[in-house]
Amino acid sequence: MKKKNIAGEVVLITGAGSGIGRLMAQEFAAHSPVLVLWDINLEGMKETARLAKCNGASRVHYYICDCSDKNEVYRVADQVKLLG
Repeated sequence: MKKKNIAGEVVLITGAGSGIGRLMAQEFAAHSPVLVLWDINLEGMKETARLAKCNGASRVHYYICDCSDKNEVYRVADQVKLLG
């Protein structure tokens, strides 16, 4: 089965400040996407962004976002849309 090429594609990872979110960011980074990280833990996201860049992500953007708040999700999503 042919794998999808995600180089340059935008990949959004929620809960990226630690745990499974951080691991997912590192795994995706090896495929050179543009990573968008969301979490409420800014310091954790900064570390995840650093690790992702070391693992090959072409660009990494991170945003504080409480995904349990629908209005905040929409607000941050609007910011992400500006990435183009």
